[in-house]
Amino acid sequence: MHNLFSSCTCGFAHMKRLQRRLWMRLFPSLRLYRCAQCGRMQLAPRRAVEQAIATRLAQEATLRRPAEPSPNAALGGHIEEAEASPALRR
Repeated sequence: MHNLFSSCTCGFAHMKRLQRRLWMRLFPSLRLYRCAQCGRMQLAPRRAVEQAIATRLAQEATLRRPAEPSPNAALGGHIEEAEASPALRR
């Protein structure tokens, strides 16, 4: 059996919550988790795990979101050209 109080090197961002055993309730601030990457079970603070998961999900959402097009892209990028050329303003 491994030490439940030491964490794996994967970090808290990939933890899945498990039901604690009766003796684990002696540590009310800790919850039992299993790492989704390496499978190791560990006791960890709930807030730290939730914050790490939220950060990971926010980073993944930013990576998946396509870049917003510039307003000039819809007009073919010709706004600057029309403003720069005095002959086109007449």
